[in-house]
Amino acid sequence: MRERVFLQHVGQMFVGAACFNEIEAIVPDHTESGYLYGDFDAGDPRVSLVMEALARHGVRPAQPFELTASGSRVYRYWRLRLWEEEELFAAKYFAVWLHRKQDLMETFYRGPNGVQRISKWRAHRRTGFGTGFRKSVLASNHSMKILCAAGLKGIRFEPVEVWSDADVTKGRRLKARDGAEWWEMSSDVELPAGAVRNEIVDVPNNFVGLDSKLEIVEDHYVPPQLQLSRQLVEQAAPFDIAKTFEKFGPYRTDDSRLTVVSQRFYRVCREHKLDIALEPVKLVD
Repeated sequence: MRERVFLQHVGQMFVGAACFNEIEAIVPDHTESGYLYGDFDAGDPRVSLVMEALARHGVRPAQPFELTASGSRVYRYWRLRLWEEEELFAAKYFAVWLHRKQDLMETFYRGPNGVQRISKWRAHRRTGFGTGFRKSVLASNHSMKILCAAGLKGIRFEPVEVWSDADVTKGRRLKARDGAEWWEMSSDVELPAGAVRNEIVDVPNNFVGLDSKLEIVEDHYVPPQLQLSRQLVEQAAPFDIAKTFEKFGPYRTDDSRLTVVSQRFYRVCREHKLDIALEPVKLVD
């Protein structure tokens, strides 16, 4: 496994000219037009030198999920794991952590009938999977057919309605086009309560009217590695896809459960080149 380190929101206008000049002298190949473009190998010794320079000038790394006001003297520091192929094939389970390019949240919610609705222009993007309402996972029509044909245990699909903004206003559904349909991917299997062994933190929320949200925090890793109790996972029914009992985010509803999939699910996606972001789960005793 390799790691990358990212330093963001480090600009001369935020940290000051004196601080930025020090940083520019340390990493001239990562600065341009008054900004640091901080994407480094985790073992690069210059990372600690840059962070020390920032600290000397009173600029600190933001804590995970910390809300920062404009002009505050903080920067974003996070780490990303890059798994080797043999590590992925050795993992027994994976957590689904869809990345930003798979975000399908634009004009997105559940209708009165409980069915998820997605905006027309987002629905026609060509990707295998997408983020749905809260922490739910959506699969394209193409992906759904492949996963169903594979006979995966515990998998369940519910149709998603495709609407445009005008359709929502007029209460009219957009007719689905061939290859443009989306499905909510869920499971009939729920992991036992307490299976999630990560540190779960009640963090401030940046939406009006919501006080806080529950999130998994692992130092500065994005995404964090999900830790599950080996014993409790083995108590669940055999599955290729399951949902955690624990609910996350500000709403803590059924849509806020995390999705866990098996090695078999990973191999099916890999074989058919389905685009989904999976992070190996760490089983703990």
